Amino acid sequence: MSFIRFQEELEDIMTYDPATFINYYEDGQIKSESTRVNGLCQGELRVWYRDGKLKASIPFKDNLAHGIEKCWGKNGSLKSEKSFEMGIPHGIHKWYKYNKVSETKYFWHGVEVVFDPQHASLMADFLENYNADHPSAAQAKVLNRKLD
Repeated sequence: MSFIRFQEELEDIMTYDPATFINYYEDGQIKSESTRVNGLCQGELRVWYRDGKLKASIPFKDNLAHGIEKCWGKNGSLKSEKSFEMGIPHGIHKWYKYNKVSETKYFWHGVEVVFDPQHASLMADFLENYNADHPSAAQAKVLNRKLD
């Protein structure tokens, strides 16, 4: 098949709205699945290992990671949870070892934030409850807490 013909077929596929895209391993096992709307990834992208176990779940909005990305190891244990807002790290990122949090980082609109120990729990609460669509809800919850 020529590149031009392939491109025409791809454009035909992209016009279906919404369309589910499924990629397969050579043996027929599902590798990934996503939904496209107007050619953009919308909703959850799921990726599997060859053995069929879930590897990653990533929410998308307008082709950008938006929400909590979760990744699992081949043994099925949670490896990481990372928060994104329109493709930019925002919120709490956690990595796990032996089913316990091994590392935590905090991001504010793509910038890693480091807190002094006295206020770390306050800021963690804020980032955990932050919602880009309703930012004042998180602010109100945190501001109602008594500062030490």
